[in-house]
Amino acid sequence: ASYGLAGPCAVLGAALLGRGEVWKAVALNLIWATVVLVAYGMTPDSWGALGAAAAVAAGYVVLTVLYVVWIAPSWNVVTEILPLLAVSLGSLALTAALALTPGVPLPLSVAFSAVIGLAAVWKWGLSGLPPVARTWLRI
Repeated sequence: ASYGLAGPCAVLGAALLGRGEVWKAVALNLIWATVVLVAYGMTPDSWGALGAAAAVAAGYVVLTVLYVVWIAPSWNVVTEILPLLAVSLGSLALTAALALTPGVPLPLSVAFSAVIGLAAVWKWGLSGLPPVARTWLRI
């Protein structure tokens, strides 16, 4: 799950540096490192590599939230789709967690993801997309 968040975070981090906002990038990276270290320190020793992976995932979740809540509004990014983005990322994380949980059948994970997707379409619909996205999707 952390790889799914690492990509967008890397792109946004490069954009942040490209805009000359170096101190914001430093602050975000320090927060990320702090979250990873604290989360890893809180995991039991028996977790081993799983604890390290969970700590890195927690760091990327916090970093993604900071990009969406702090950086995106300062760049005048369209914020109407932020709730849908949060639901999408949350359902992705929960679906991945279900799929990796021993004893949970894969069809249940897929059904969970489908239900969340249908609920998002029911709540926001395709008309909730910004005009640029509707044009691109030819809706």
